[in-house]
Formats: sequence, structure tokens, C-alpha cells
Amino acid sequence: MYVWDISWSSKTKGKNKFLDYIVTVRYDSDNNGIAEVTDALVSDATVYSTLTHVDTGDYWTYSGITDSNGQVTFTQKVTSTGNYKAEVTDITHSTYTYTPSLDVDNPDYYTLT
Repeated sequence: MYVWDISWSSKTKGKNKFLDYIVTVRYDSDNNGIAEVTDALVSDATVYSTLTHVDTGDYWTYSGITDSNGQVTFTQKVTSTGNYKAEVTDITHSTYTYTPSLDVDNPDYYTLT
């Protein structure tokens, strides 16, 4: 398994700002050792990640399970704008093994304005 993508969004609810990042996990289903869009998505994988506010050093850790689309969403209420980094630190699954060397988009960065 590997991290195919980390995508971002932000939203405001009332006076509160929230930052979301979505992790997509695939596995090398054709066993060619190359991360490709044609590789299968992985459901029921547990993703462990850390979100860091690069400017302040504040950080939060998460874990969550991928859905049938191979995705898990992490949400953090934020109090300041600036630069953020999301990094997957591990992925576990009953069948597949995490291969970080295949990661396509990990870590990933976002600037909240």
C-alpha cells in the first residue's frame, strides 16, 4: 500500500475555521513496483497521520479507516492561518503492507489564508 494523494479543503462554520485533508490509499495491484492511477484502491486500511502547523510547530495526530474509495478524511479546527503539513506516518491492513517508498504525495503542504 502507499499514499496516492493528500488533498485539502477549508471551511468556516460560524466563527470557527476547519481544515480538512483527505488521504487516498492504493496498492500495487499489478505488482510492477510502480505507483499508478490504475492500481486498486484500499478500503479498511487504518491510516495514521500528523498535521503540523509549520509556522508555530503545533501538531495533531490522527488515525482513521479508509472507505470503499480508499479515502479517509481528517478534520482539525484551526485558530490561525499559515502553512500546514500533512504526513502519513503509517498504514496498516489485514492483507497489504505499507510501502512508503511508493508514496506519491506524502507529505503534502497547504497554505491557509
